[in-house]
Amino acid sequence: MHIHSARLWFGWVLGLGAVLTPLALADPLGPAMGPAGLAPVTGRVNLEGHPLGHVMICFDSGDHAAQGWLGADGSFSLHSHGRGEGVAPGKYRVHIFPNPGGWSLPAKYRDPGTSGLDVEVAPDWNDYSFDLR
Repeated sequence: MHIHSARLWFGWVLGLGAVLTPLALADPLGPAMGPAGLAPVTGRVNLEGHPLGHVMICFDSGDHAAQGWLGADGSFSLHSHGRGEGVAPGKYRVHIFPNPGGWSLPAKYRDPGTSGLDVEVAPDWNDYSFDLR
């Protein structure tokens, strides 16, 4: 192969690589969906106007569950069992597990059937605010 032909061919290969690489790296589900089709879920929980912290919040659909610890400021980020950070899109019942000796939480919020906290997780980023009484 002549040196000029080799340079021309090499230039085409580099140019094609520059065009195709971003397409190969693009996420076909969109930028918000994570691996395994999980959507980011964050939020904050207040109890009687004050941040509820250091308790666990759980999203339960019957088939899928996700949970996260509330920080001192009441904020949370959810992780799905065995799948990673985020939650599969769908309808969930939310309930909260207080730590023994911690917050005095009304019993209805401990049971997904009585909490009254129902949400639908969309395929993109989700942010919820729960004000408990």
